[in-house]
Amino acid sequence: MTIRVEGIIPPLVTPFAKDGSINENMFRKIINNIISKGVHGVFVAGSQGEFFARVDSETSLPE
Repeated sequence: MTIRVEGIIPPLVTPFAKDGSINENMFRKIINNIISKGVHGVFVAGSQGEFFARVDSETSLPE
């Protein structure tokens, strides 16, 4: 199955706390701000990010 992705889908920065964990509160603020601007989706953990350094518990955030 092929899914065609269209529209404005900006890559997001991942904010980190001083201890190296993901700053979930700031991440939610960034996502909500971008969505409020009318984007069609967001691109998280792209090839330029720190996805390779994350542990399993950080790969999916609670909704």
